[in-house]
Amino acid sequence: MHKLTVKLSDKSGYNYDLVNDKNGKVIHSWKRSEMLEKWVDGYIPGNGKNFVKYVDKNGSGKIKVAPNKFVIPFRENKMIKLKELIVEKINYNKELSRDERLLLQKFQRGAVGNKAGDFETKDIDVPLKSEYTGDIKKIKKTPVWKSGPAKGLPQTERTGRAEALFYKGKEIMRHKHGPFYYPQEVVKNYDLHKVSERYNGGIALVADGPYDRKLRIALGFFATKTVAAHWVDETPLKDIKKIGLKWWN
Repeated sequence: MHKLTVKLSDKSGYNYDLVNDKNGKVIHSWKRSEMLEKWVDGYIPGNGKNFVKYVDKNGSGKIKVAPNKFVIPFRENKMIKLKELIVEKINYNKELSRDERLLLQKFQRGAVGNKAGDFETKDIDVPLKSEYTGDIKKIKKTPVWKSGPAKGLPQTERTGRAEALFYKGKEIMRHKHGPFYYPQEVVKNYDLHKVSERYNGGIALVADGPYDRKLRIALGFFATKTVAAHWVDETPLKDIKKIGLKWWN
């Protein structure tokens, strides 16, 4: 759902402006109250006239809309999907430098040691997996992400090293090498002598939001260079696509 504001227009020739609350931009204007009423009635049947009266009296009124389902009259003779007006249009080639795009593509393949803009990839020290195996007390102490999208994912690696992507000095993504065990599953089945389910490795989004515009653009671009099998279960590709800003020609 998107929050929009309808307000009395200060533009010559128009009476009402439809404003995207996210960025304050006017995305449509109506000359006649009847056209605005008709649109509001299409979303909230029977409320168009009262909504316009409210706007006339108070100067503005807010409404929530689902952009995938509803359209608005554009120039009063053409219908256009509201989503096309609300969704910010992104061109990765303009928003990201060539070096930034190359850095992200190299990181997808596990190559690190690069810097571009506010992005940096490097090999980092992580907890050694062998220090948290065998004894149940050790397994319980396995370091895992406590919050964020990768919550529950063990931070340990067999080699004690991992490839990571940083943005403005903060770790954003990490390559999790597999196969590996989830410590909570090992603890759960320890006395039953069952083999805990083994998971394949993948890329993990480890930074919690909010994500600024540049990072969302980078995540959107990165998503186009990967497939579902490249990601760990906690941060699937479909979630990365929701966070990232999408390419629009």
